[in-house]
Amino acid sequence: MGIQGLLPQLKPIQQPITLIRYDGQTLAIDGYAWLHRAAHSCAEELALGRPTSKYLEFFIKRLNMLRNRFNINPYLVFDGDAIMVKKDTELKRKQKRAENKERALALWKAGDKRQAYDYFQKCVDVTPEMAKCVIEYCQVQDIKYIVAPFEADAQMVYLEKKGLVHGIISEDSDLLIFGCRKLITKLTDHGEGIEICRDDFPRLPSKFPLSQLCPEETRAMVCLSGCDYTAGIPKIGLLTAMKLVRKHKTMDNIIKNIQREGKFVVPKEFLEEYQLASFAFQFQRVYCPENGMMTTLSEIPEELRNCQALFSCIGKVISKSEHTKVVIVDDSEVDHHLHGRIAAGELCPYNFQKILVNRERKLQLTTKSEPIIGKPLASQAGSIDTFFSKTASVSVSSTSTGVTTQMRFAIKKQEEKLIENERKIASAVERRKLFRRDTPVVAGVGMSRYFGKSQDHPTNEEKDVTSTMATPTPVEPLISPRLPDFTKASTNSNFASCSNESLGSQDEAATDIPSSLLSTEVPSSMVPTQVDMESSPYSEEDSEVLSEIEDTAEARRDEKASNKRHCNSIADLRESFSYHRAPLQDKSVNVASGNGLLRNSKGAKSHVSAVKAPSLGLNSHVGAVKAPSLGTKRPRHYVASPSSATAPRQATRTLSLSDFIYRGQ
Repeated sequence: MGIQGLLPQLKPIQQPITLIRYDGQTLAIDGYAWLHRAAHSCAEELALGRPTSKYLEFFIKRLNMLRNRFNINPYLVFDGDAIMVKKDTELKRKQKRAENKERALALWKAGDKRQAYDYFQKCVDVTPEMAKCVIEYCQVQDIKYIVAPFEADAQMVYLEKKGLVHGIISEDSDLLIFGCRKLITKLTDHGEGIEICRDDFPRLPSKFPLSQLCPEETRAMVCLSGCDYTAGIPKIGLLTAMKLVRKHKTMDNIIKNIQREGKFVVPKEFLEEYQLASFAFQFQRVYCPENGMMTTLSEIPEELRNCQALFSCIGKVISKSEHTKVVIVDDSEVDHHLHGRIAAGELCPYNFQKILVNRERKLQLTTKSEPIIGKPLASQAGSIDTFFSKTASVSVSSTSTGVTTQMRFAIKKQEEKLIENERKIASAVERRKLFRRDTPVVAGVGMSRYFGKSQDHPTNEEKDVTSTMATPTPVEPLISPRLPDFTKASTNSNFASCSNESLGSQDEAATDIPSSLLSTEVPSSMVPTQVDMESSPYSEEDSEVLSEIEDTAEARRDEKASNKRHCNSIADLRESFSYHRAPLQDKSVNVASGNGLLRNSKGAKSHVSAVKAPSLGLNSHVGAVKAPSLGTKRPRHYVASPSSATAPRQATRTLSLSDFIYRGQ
């Protein structure tokens, strides 16, 4: 989180830079800051416990940019165990993450995934298992890294003091309070960022003269306004804290002045928090990679060597004798070997008795007991039933440490899946059988050329059976509903004529009966294909009957279509149709409706006799037809059939393209 409001006050000395400036140098990188930023792309998977590699891909992209493009040696630093002075801040963050996760899950179940994803991003918790995934990549790529015993900020500043790194890439502004000399923030994927250098503090404006404060006064200023180690005094910001520190110098004088004026309320535990925060900023425990030992950020003065509060707030260490984390004053009692394994990423920083495991590998181990369905044994029988085996072998992996509750649940789940697979296989076998055992099969009827004995060369007896099948006596074919009813009368004659013809091959003999006359009990897979239909054409009498049926059906369709108005295109109207309309009448307001009399402009009455069709250039010509009586009423859009030429009509008018031209006025 850092110190709220500090970076805006340092804006006058913020320099936009590119990483070309650090060519050939080594930069320390806050690993958890990058993990938090990368977690936004996979917040859903992290919150729901699903495997993902997006955060690792973020690291790979950034590290390749530093090494290959800008020739920079990265030095990754990861956070370790929580420090005692920060436990209140960590507890608040944990509670807030839990609340956001509950809201995210509730929205996820309700179907509002977009808003749920926003809460997933707020509830993401970066774990050492995620850092282990990046550590293994660093080991393969020979990239320097270290896991800090506590705060990564103090560890990076220590590396900078020792000259192991030349700058720090982080988003936390409290690195400047620890003593960072060169901070690089807001780094982009193109290698651009903002540099804040301690040497530029004298250029700050007079309202925030940070260079005029000593380190102790700087720590007092940030503790008054609030930081990770103390909540501060309410209603006091950085500028107010800067004024108080410059005026009263020490924290005791500042508190006395605040209490005297009564403008602010000082919490009871503030002085104790300030003392512990000051110790943590100065003497926090870090790990020295050169010596392989635990040490402190700054050397502890002699007058504070016996201060129990100091050693309790800077972090507990592992004792050689007790093998637990306790407050130790003497560094010779610290187990530096175990701390070295923690720094190397071998042991979990929260619990050094536990091996640190990669998050993705851990999820793979939990899901490793998936069933493996083996291939069925190949059978020697040639029946189609052998292609569907009802047996499946399932192997479930187990560990030697015993069966846990989760493993029992997984085994039970796999047994249910096995039963479900057997049921599906059994139903598939029943569906895919190509014949029924309880139904007798008549040779030649519904036989496929690929199954049965029809492929073999027929004997004399089989030929006799085939010839007898051509007669209509033993077989009563079922007429397809697509044919008209009168085809039943010609069925027997067709079969008789087909029986007198000699067939050249066994295939032709097997396809004497048309496929449309076969029984509907024949399975769908035995229906002849297009090739079979072409190999056995209809006889001449069948063709005549079918052609007669098609002509009749076509005539009926034309008769029905003629009663409708077709306006698909003007070309169709010109070539195929002529519309016969009722007598044309003047659409003037002087027309008397219903009596056929027309009044001219002078009031004279004239009788409408007939209207002659104008010649519009079309080849079709129809003579005038006697007008029907006035009592006969036609529909508004009546169109006469072309075949009914004897029907009385008033007049005939042909249409041309000019009738459809819009004449705008």
